[in-house]
Amino acid sequence: QVFSCNRCFERSSMHALVEQFNLRPGDLNGFLQLFFDNLATVLILAVSLHQVLRGFSNVDLINAEEAFPAQMKPFRDTVSELIYKKSISGLAMTMVFGNVYYAYMGARLGVQEDRKGAVTALPYGVNTPAAFAFLFSIIGPATASAAGPCYGMAPVTEANVEEYAQCWIAAAEQGWSAGVVANFLAGLLSVGMGFFGKKIIEVSPVTALLTALSGISFAFLGLAQVGTAFAEPIVGMMPLFIVFALYFGEVGTGSFPKSLVVFIVGVILGWADGVSTGDAVSDSTDVVKAWGVSTGVSALSDWSSAPDYMGTIIPVSVAAVCGSLMNAMSAGRAGDSYSVVEVAVADGFGTMVGAFFGTPFGTSVYIGHPAYKKMDAGIVYSIVNCALFFIFGIFGVFALIAAIVPQQAVAPLILFVGMMSFAGTFSTVPTRHYPAVGVGLMPSLADWALTNGVNYSSVGNSTYYGFVALQSGGGAILSSITLTAICVHTIDRNYIHGAAWCVVAAVFSAFGLLHQEEVSTKGFTEPQSGYCAFRTGATSCPERYTECISFGTLTCAPQSSVASRFMAGYLMLAVFLAFLHLAQLREYVPGVLPDGVEPTKNHDTGMVKAAEKMAGEAAVGVEGCTTLYSTDAGVSSNTDTGTVGEARPDAIEL
Repeated sequence: QVFSCNRCFERSSMHALVEQFNLRPGDLNGFLQLFFDNLATVLILAVSLHQVLRGFSNVDLINAEEAFPAQMKPFRDTVSELIYKKSISGLAMTMVFGNVYYAYMGARLGVQEDRKGAVTALPYGVNTPAAFAFLFSIIGPATASAAGPCYGMAPVTEANVEEYAQCWIAAAEQGWSAGVVANFLAGLLSVGMGFFGKKIIEVSPVTALLTALSGISFAFLGLAQVGTAFAEPIVGMMPLFIVFALYFGEVGTGSFPKSLVVFIVGVILGWADGVSTGDAVSDSTDVVKAWGVSTGVSALSDWSSAPDYMGTIIPVSVAAVCGSLMNAMSAGRAGDSYSVVEVAVADGFGTMVGAFFGTPFGTSVYIGHPAYKKMDAGIVYSIVNCALFFIFGIFGVFALIAAIVPQQAVAPLILFVGMMSFAGTFSTVPTRHYPAVGVGLMPSLADWALTNGVNYSSVGNSTYYGFVALQSGGGAILSSITLTAICVHTIDRNYIHGAAWCVVAAVFSAFGLLHQEEVSTKGFTEPQSGYCAFRTGATSCPERYTECISFGTLTCAPQSSVASRFMAGYLMLAVFLAFLHLAQLREYVPGVLPDGVEPTKNHDTGMVKAAEKMAGEAAVGVEGCTTLYSTDAGVSSNTDTGTVGEARPDAIEL
């Protein structure tokens, strides 16, 4: 009887899970949104990986391919296999794992809370910041290092062209292998750190975590997409503002999906205006074939490259875990309370799965769960997304889709996700934290600018080095969390917690987790290469600059960029906040602001009284003036007596 009851319970539990997979009105919108979001990233990664594995389009290599196309064909075939048979198909496998698992998590949550399919699954896809970090900080350098002997073979002749091709094949495979090993390690570290997710949430202000997420939303999902739209105004402006009308203006389209309206309009305008062409479609068909599924076992058998790139792997892992936690928190505030620990661990494990199947690119929960919630998407959209992604991945269809669909048709849908996350932050955090949010957005803006080619020459002054500092180390995410947390605790007058964050930032800075290119003590007293940007025609660097080599060229880096100076700056700030804390204990400074309370006259009586006294003293003896200050300025006038009245405390803003 007990065994029979257990079997009944299992059947009822499975039935309850299956019931959660109801097709909801927003599932088609959610699928299109997530699919094209991933599509945009995959297309850019494929193009970038093609350039990186070819030595950033090395001139000698290009000349050799033009002069000896038949002899260089094995190299071209190897690059195509590394991209489509290994990297993209590996992504397809981890997309299946992640989307299916998060659909299961959503169904399980629906059963636990008796939601009957009203739960929205967490969106899942390529970890874009980590992917580009690995591309340009690991795969690129590893390929260039392995290609050292190839550079010495130029100019290529018929006598050495086959040896030259084999040299570049080995270099490309080495670059890919280094990326796969780094990706596996990043996933492993993320799994380990994921178990401490709750503790990270406890010690990090909610405003700091949400702001870091909003920074990426504003810069990469916002500014970049608006720029894409206005680059082709005929094609891009109409889909952009259709999104605002349909999603934010809540104009209905009946049973027709809103995202499909945006997509169709963009495709029609793209072809009509010549942005999409038949030649591009014809060229893209070369890679459309059954690539199948491969593995990264050959890469994972050699870990010799791992120590060289731990400086990139560690901060990427930290940023990935923080991103997972922030997205899980964002989902909870939208009404779906997922376990932050499970989400962080699942993301790390999914990245390891991808590395096993040969991709150097990690995956994670995507930004924008509240946007999918607003669409009324459920769980099914996640399953459909991974199924189509898998088919497109193993058959190389992504290049064909890129040729058919202009970027202007996809960009507004990505923008919607970003703006929902951005708006959600401001609707959640207290008004008094808005200045902290503003500061926290700046690392992502700096990251976007530098990623898109802003350099010392374009900035023209030392401000450029500040942008590099905000971007480097654990990336914009870690910089944003740290700066926002310090600002939030300072605003809240929780000085001891602010000082603690400063100490943590000082330790991170000392070891390169903040404001440096790599985790290392090498940059403690000497500038790292990321700051080597200032070029001078003189034989030596100016005062307060140090000589350094960047891409074989003598350049100069500011001495202020060394890790020890950032550490000292944070420690000085920690002492200042500790001093304010001591003054607070002696009641010279007002107490900590409780949650939900803005700094008004009721909580700043000492400062308000001081302001009243100053305003009163300024008004003494001033007579015969009909109006000295307008009432809007906080000082009322007495036109009958011709004297200035006292300052109104309720009008004084601090």
